[in-house]
Amino acid sequence: MISRIMVVDDDADIREILVEHLEGLGYAVRGVPGAEEARAEIGGAYDLAIVDLILRDESGVDLLRRIKSASPRTEVIIITGYATLDSALKALECGAFGYLRKPFDLKELSHTVAGAFDKIRLRDANERLLAEIVESKKRLEDLAQGLEAKIVRRTQELNASREEAERKARQLATINEITNALGSSPVSYTHLRAHETPEHLVCRLLLEKKKPPPPPPPPIPRSQANLVLQ
Repeated sequence: MISRIMVVDDDADIREILVEHLEGLGYAVRGVPGAEEARAEIGGAYDLAIVDLILRDESGVDLLRRIKSASPRTEVIIITGYATLDSALKALECGAFGYLRKPFDLKELSHTVAGAFDKIRLRDANERLLAEIVESKKRLEDLAQGLEAKIVRRTQELNASREEAERKARQLATINEITNALGSSPVSYTHLRAHETPEHLVCRLLLEKKKPPPPPPPPIPRSQANLVLQ
């Protein structure tokens, strides 16, 4: 994208020289004679404004303030044939990038303009880098939150498994105490039938313990006994 410059000077000859010189450097340049025309066009459309300190309708410092208010990203260079320390300090305090005294060498102007665009490029690069850092930080925070949630969930699952194992161990200990009291062999969870809980196992063992022994087989008739003996 071609960098855009506005030149504001009520001296038509100087304005034309500056416009022609800057266009020769590859910039898109618009020259206007006063503050009113500049205010009508500024609105963020220009990367740099070169403003004469003394204009026919407004001071260059006042226009500098207006430009910075309407378009904070636009850099401003003040030029003047009536340079004073006070006006220079005031311009710099209001945000001017540079302050050149007329008549100035066009090489000096070119150098100052190049410096302004170096500042713009550096600012834009810093803003992109900051945006990337913010985005990277957000992704890391999201990742950390996701990992934290997984750790919490896995910890809860492990705690639940541990509590379940402890509960089953207590149940099994109780069952074995009961089976020992009943004179039965120790049991484990392998003794559980399908869909049978440890409580059901205890009940089943108690019922089996209470069952009467099976009746003895009937006596063999004597005739059959003799046949067996023969």
